[in-house]
Amino acid sequence: MNELTTVALKCLIMILTTAITTVLVPYFRSKIGEEKWAKLQDYTIYAVRYAEQIYTPEEWAQKKKYVYGYVLTRAEDMGMPLTEQDIDILVEGVVNMIKKG
Repeated sequence: MNELTTVALKCLIMILTTAITTVLVPYFRSKIGEEKWAKLQDYTIYAVRYAEQIYTPEEWAQKKKYVYGYVLTRAEDMGMPLTEQDIDILVEGVVNMIKKG
């Protein structure tokens, strides 16, 4: 990829993560309830941080698979059927939150 394509792709990702954080996450939160949302968000934060410690940046696919599997298991334990898209929204929101500090 040339530099212009890389910059354009980064901008697109930033726009998408902003949209996810400001629009989809609040919708998702209202859909499942505040208490369950907070617990699921905590599980997701722990999974993302743990994956960052045990996998290298080059192992992003394994990192993603671990986080998605962990979040899906915790959600099922709480009786919350989630789709892959739901988990993707949750994880992207948490990653964006962690990056912003």
